[in-house]
Amino acid sequence: MIAARYICGFSLQIFIYAFFCLYPFWNRFRISRKKAVITALSVFAVLSVPFALVGQFDFTGVYEEPLCNLIFYLAVAFFLVLYIKAINVRLSEKLFVFFVVMSYGFFVTRLISFLFIAFELPMDNHMYPPAALLMTLIINLATAKPIMLLMDRVRMMTDANLEARIWLTLCVVPVLFVPIASAAFFPEILPFGNDIMIPLYSIIFTVFAFIVYAVIFRVMGYIRLQQEEYRIAELLLEGYRNQAESNERIREIHHDVKHHLNVLSAYMEQKDYTGAEQYLQNIAQAANHLPGAAYTAHPLINSILAKFESRAEQAGIRAQFDVVVDSALNMDDVDLCSALANMLENAVEGCAHVSQQQRYIKLKLYSKGNFLYFCCENSCDEGSLKSSSGRFATIKRDADAHGYGLRIIGRIAEKYNGILTTQVRDGVFTLTTNLCLVSETEEQGVK
Repeated sequence: MIAARYICGFSLQIFIYAFFCLYPFWNRFRISRKKAVITALSVFAVLSVPFALVGQFDFTGVYEEPLCNLIFYLAVAFFLVLYIKAINVRLSEKLFVFFVVMSYGFFVTRLISFLFIAFELPMDNHMYPPAALLMTLIINLATAKPIMLLMDRVRMMTDANLEARIWLTLCVVPVLFVPIASAAFFPEILPFGNDIMIPLYSIIFTVFAFIVYAVIFRVMGYIRLQQEEYRIAELLLEGYRNQAESNERIREIHHDVKHHLNVLSAYMEQKDYTGAEQYLQNIAQAANHLPGAAYTAHPLINSILAKFESRAEQAGIRAQFDVVVDSALNMDDVDLCSALANMLENAVEGCAHVSQQQRYIKLKLYSKGNFLYFCCENSCDEGSLKSSSGRFATIKRDADAHGYGLRIIGRIAEKYNGILTTQVRDGVFTLTTNLCLVSETEEQGVK
């Protein structure tokens, strides 16, 4: 029974730590998941045997608990090496998540110690009393949601490509906490007693640290969104400038048409067909530098599509735009630019993960009355998509594959009473939404 107790305690800690470490990077494996799981289970099976035997046969005396802790840390070290090798993100990001999860583990352990001391619960000479195992399970279930929310913030920050030094700075608190908390587990070796203040201070410190990190990531997420909105505003302004330049160029060309016709007429009167042909060739070469095709009567949409068609051409992506919209939409220009630009930005980035022969983007954009329909489809590598918490009901895990852009599109969809849906199937990512462009007067009438 003692050995079974130790195995249960070992499993509750190791498996829960592993889950939270992998949660932000579930779709970032460098090796196959099957191979990673088999390797991890093999390490667990090998180390669980001596861990259980130390508890079952009382041949270590007062050193039983320190020896079990050493075996536990040895297991953690093996899993850390596997974790670093198997996950395909920067080392600084992996270390931050690892040490945060370790801090969480110490928090659970010290909380149980505090409860045992505070309520004077019965204990024997072995680790993992049945009451402690039950408490561990209950605490982990109760705290799973907030820890997963924190890990979702970590995933958002990995999408933002923060500098490695920022992640290393964030590591300071959990890295310092781990040895401090570890020392309290060796009362026979180090001058620490079982005073109730030791686990209490550990609990307070850990809770404070997690609150600080939650605030930091929330602020960083807000800053990231603000930066994205500023980028979209710049793109909007650039679109208007490009449109103004294009219009000016078109006016110049219209002004020159009469001159070109007069010159060609002169060539024909003189029967200088070679000169006329050369002149036409010069005009054709100049026409290659004219503004792009007019996709629709809406000038802003034209500017955005022309910009991304050029990007797609440079990246070897086949772009197909099917656009039927009115010349004026009852939608804020910033929102229109933000939704369309982020949609196409995500599509271009998604195509980057597949071979050039497979790269394509299909955009459908229709307006009718007060409704505006978006549908963007692009080829993608499903394995490269980053998992997410699933902010929208129909997005689920694959929502964050496109980072902040998808969140911004979703927020715009909500603003215009629309629903954003995404789907990944057979190497194709599809995003659709239908916006209701209700005018201010109509909104006031409804109110």
